[in-house]
Amino acid sequence: MKMFLQKAIKLALLTAVIVGLVLLVQLLGAENLVHSGIWGIIIFSSLVGLGVALVNMYFVKGKVQINLVAVFMGTTLFRMLASIIFITIIFFQGLENQIVWIADFFAVYLFYLVFEIYSIISNLRAISNEGENND
Repeated sequence: MKMFLQKAIKLALLTAVIVGLVLLVQLLGAENLVHSGIWGIIIFSSLVGLGVALVNMYFVKGKVQINLVAVFMGTTLFRMLASIIFITIIFFQGLENQIVWIADFFAVYLFYLVFEIYSIISNLRAISNEGENND
């Protein structure tokens, strides 16, 4: 639980940094670079990131014997499919300025993807260190 709380705090900090960047871009007068739907994108990405972190933590720290590569690939596939579904729903609702929205979506998506990769690497490093200590 402690490790999940740490990941949730790091995810909240990442979200705060993204929100700060968006507000900074808006304050600098580059409103044409930020779609009005950016806030929905950030909320969606942070919730998916939290869910992915929860699943990864469950399998990494759990006593369940499972192939961790399959878990990481599965959560990455889940993130991708959830994103495709989210994009499809937003597009079918009617969206103005689609190019800017897509650019904003993938910029936020890549921020959270980098965070997920960083989390996976730190988890694998912790598991590797535990294995070396047990030898």
